[in-house]
Amino acid sequence: MLLAFVAGAVLTTAFAPFYLSPLAVISPALLLLLMHGRSPARAALLGFGFGLGLFGSGVSWVYVSIHNFGNMAAPLAVVAVLIFVSILAAYIAGFGWLIALVGSRISTPFLYGMIAPALWVLLEWVRSWLFSGFPWLNLGYSQAGWPLAGLAPWLGVYGISLAVAVSAGLLAWVVRESTNWKPVVLASFVLWSGAWGLGQASFTEPDGNAIDVAVIQNNVPLRQKWGTNRQRVIQGYVEATRTQQDADLVVWPEAAVPVYWYGQEQGLRAELASVLEAGTTVVIGAPEREQSNGKMRAFNSAFIVSGSADNDALQSYRKRHLVPFGEYIPVKPLFDWLLNVLHIPMSDFSPGENGDMRYRVNGHLAAMSICYEDSFGEELIEQLPEAGLIINLSEDAWFGNSLAPHQRVQIARMRVLETGRPLVRAANTGPSLVVNADGTIAARTPQFETAVLRATLQPTRGATPYVVIGNSGVLVLIGAMLIPLAWAKRKY
Repeated sequence: MLLAFVAGAVLTTAFAPFYLSPLAVISPALLLLLMHGRSPARAALLGFGFGLGLFGSGVSWVYVSIHNFGNMAAPLAVVAVLIFVSILAAYIAGFGWLIALVGSRISTPFLYGMIAPALWVLLEWVRSWLFSGFPWLNLGYSQAGWPLAGLAPWLGVYGISLAVAVSAGLLAWVVRESTNWKPVVLASFVLWSGAWGLGQASFTEPDGNAIDVAVIQNNVPLRQKWGTNRQRVIQGYVEATRTQQDADLVVWPEAAVPVYWYGQEQGLRAELASVLEAGTTVVIGAPEREQSNGKMRAFNSAFIVSGSADNDALQSYRKRHLVPFGEYIPVKPLFDWLLNVLHIPMSDFSPGENGDMRYRVNGHLAAMSICYEDSFGEELIEQLPEAGLIINLSEDAWFGNSLAPHQRVQIARMRVLETGRPLVRAANTGPSLVVNADGTIAARTPQFETAVLRATLQPTRGATPYVVIGNSGVLVLIGAMLIPLAWAKRKY
């Protein structure tokens, strides 16, 4: 159990900001070796210990959010995080139970090379949507910049996770049966070189003129942002934007305007008149609300403001995938009391409905997302292939100086690799960044500094296989890899 827990905790270092990517192969391989020959109950317990180590360290920032900034009492926050981490660890416990259940009836090469990797990634995918979804610390994210990342435009992050899991299975196999190292080395070479080769294919090309981008990172502390000086916060963004009249696009972070948009639009247009008249488009994060069917609903929104006189002069995007217990309370009759415990501003949003989601920015269409929506690649591609760039507005101050902002940069970069689209990410406390269509970071700000990030971004057109088929491709592949289970009663 101790080894399983440590192996899980070590896996966290495969992700940002540590980037010890090979551990994404070594750590799961160790778990497979620990589970070998165990009963289903014991293997599940080992998987649970591994999950406690992985998620207890990798998403420890949840405590920072709900205690340091959500003002939940420390003991209650610890209990809440333990419950959350235990739920996530249950997925790996389920993996262990399933592996042990079929392990005695499947030969080692098929168990480690096909069944185990397929089940691991299947459970990653289930975790991405069950109970609203939490697709964090998927194995594939650890491989950005490594050969297996070549699978991103083909099969997305879950395809990379599958390749990592197969690699881990092959490593566990060769450790157990060292005399069979030659086929394992050959299979690993084919997998890694093949992934690299697939990554050399190009599915997108430059589209139109490049865009000169300015990202405003004003590093506003949360207590100031949601305190009594909200107009001063807004004015800080206005003044920073006025100096960027030569930019084509200026992007503010999530909820940069910490008051409802209603009543602010005209004043902001007047103050930004010189910028808008110069042809600059400004993307502004702000909450909004509307009366619908006798009920007032609030939304976490982004507004695309331009100085043109056409219908695109003001467009709005409403966040669709909300954070449970952060932006809305699920099963309100049961958990409504949490609103009195968590003093989180704007914590009762409704999910947005955005129609055809065509957001025009300087002659190009942009795919919009707010905060951790960029963790859901299958939702982002709903705006593609029409969109030529991706814009993400974030508020990472909720995470403090934790792992989360760095993990989110890694996640954002994966969306670029999957889609072949450049990305602009504006975060209040950083890191803000511009990522080129090939996944390289063109410019990035440090955390907790006031800065204006300037970069040139080239929109692209075309569709990667992942944009066309989404996660269907990797799910079909997983199904094929699980076929040996149909004959699990006999050895191969």
